Amino acid sequence: MFVGGNIGTPPLAFLAELRSDDVVVLELSSFQLIDLPFSPHIVVVLSVTPDHLNWHQDFDEYQQAKTAIAAHQSPSDLVVYVTENPVAAAIAATSPARRLPVGRPDGVHVHDEALHLCSTRIIDVAEVPLPGAHNLVNIGAAIAATAALVENDPSVIRAGIQTIEPLPHRLQTIAIRQGVTWVDDSLSTTPQTTMAAMAAFDRPQVLLLGGSGPEEHPCRIVRLTLVDPGRRSARCRLPPVLEVFPQITLYYLRHR
Repeated sequence: MFVGGNIGTPPLAFLAELRSDDVVVLELSSFQLIDLPFSPHIVVVLSVTPDHLNWHQDFDEYQQAKTAIAAHQSPSDLVVYVTENPVAAAIAATSPARRLPVGRPDGVHVHDEALHLCSTRIIDVAEVPLPGAHNLVNIGAAIAATAALVENDPSVIRAGIQTIEPLPHRLQTIAIRQGVTWVDDSLSTTPQTTMAAMAAFDRPQVLLLGGSGPEEHPCRIVRLTLVDPGRRSARCRLPPVLEVFPQITLYYLRHR
């Protein structure tokens, strides 16, 4: 199996090694999809939220670019999509392929504290090695996409899930010092992914946050310890992320 694309390894790097029966997993960005004239046999559409709007004209163009991943499939193909995200559902609806939802009883869903594929129990939530509700969605999508490749054998799927480790810079624990766990999630590049990562932990957090863009916090470095979610700084507008997580201590580093 080969893994590449936007996740790190350019597909051209292993193109010469590919055989006709190899499985290739690619993470594709809107830049790679915008003029794609064909679609993979198996497509996974996770939550789609605004991104790269400094390059795309608007969110509609961004969504159209993403749509190319499924629009050219055939009826014998498969598209997996997250039901709670209307854009993902809309992209899946453009495909003539069989659609398998994540988040509904007719697809992969959580029931009785376990992930199920339709009526088949796959793995208990407590056994999933990645933190956060968003990772249950991610793993659910992986189950939906790969189940047919292993003849829908729940023991094989469960064994694969149990070996999963966080990818670099994605909720990756990098150190535990003096009772403090340091977690690297620097590939959370949108407010939505950052909030999903923060929701994965129920302990007090110190957030080191940086970035650039028109909606960024205007201060170079900010430290806010919030007790009251309605509290505001006289000098700095409060980022929306802190309105949701008032227990956060924030260090904000603005990139210019």
